[in-house]
Amino acid sequence: EGNLYFISKDLLEKLSLKNNGNGTLKDAEFYIIAWDKNGYPLKLDFGRQDCLKMSANQINILSGESKEYVWTTYSFNNEEVGQYEIVPYKAEFYDGTVWEDDNAEDKAKELFKEVRN
Repeated sequence: EGNLYFISKDLLEKLSLKNNGNGTLKDAEFYIIAWDKNGYPLKLDFGRQDCLKMSANQINILSGESKEYVWTTYSFNNEEVGQYEIVPYKAEFYDGTVWEDDNAEDKAKELFKEVRN
């Protein structure tokens, strides 16, 4: 038996990625943490995860520029996202430079504990 999920437009969020590095960003990995409209932490991936690890490949963002993406929240009980925060984990640039934050997951999990009113 499978579950059928309907995706509401309310569950689509615009996600903005900015390149703070010196070169052109090729690939990125990051964690997303979300809060509901009342400022309480919101579990993602149908209520299974406090913070969601995501990746974006071949994104080609020039230094200092941003790109927007549409992200489907898949929150528990279709709750709407009031706000979100991105914690970067890894960035790979076209010149071969790789930036990595080994503490990104711990930072994301700590952020999830916050109530934001």
